[in-house]
Amino acid sequence: MKFDIMTKKLILICSISILLISLSCGKNKSCDIGGLNLQFKGFDSTSIDTITITSYLKNFKFDSLINSNIYILQDSLNSLVFKRDTTYFIEYTDYRAPNGGLLNASYDWKVSYGNNEFQITGIKIEEKETRCGGILSLECWGCYSPVISCYTKGEIYYPKENYIVFEK
Repeated sequence: MKFDIMTKKLILICSISILLISLSCGKNKSCDIGGLNLQFKGFDSTSIDTITITSYLKNFKFDSLINSNIYILQDSLNSLVFKRDTTYFIEYTDYRAPNGGLLNASYDWKVSYGNNEFQITGIKIEEKETRCGGILSLECWGCYSPVISCYTKGEIYYPKENYIVFEK
């Protein structure tokens, strides 16, 4: 089948229009749930060497254990644990949601180090949405709903920059 020049131009314009429309159409998407990372300020290797982080079913009074992770700080200086001066950081990052956090709102948590144990409950997030781009767009990556508060030591805590800070 042969097309004249005008028909070819019309087909090209229609094809480009359809492509642009499909790439620019988007939809609203709930952002990934954020979480909390941990900072231990003023500690040295002799005062804190092991941290245990345990997750429990939310609102079950710490009766239903989900998972437990132990971090030995001297051996774990890596992408999850790092140290700056006298502050240890334990954090989880994901290339799609860099502020995702280690302790998420889906569970209740216990953090233990030395003779100390803290419960972290009632993690609340600020639910956010984003408008994702079209079919080939990666626009939604990195969107997260940040933590705005939680409870620890029986008191409400407002984290800064997705961190719960423990001080010596």
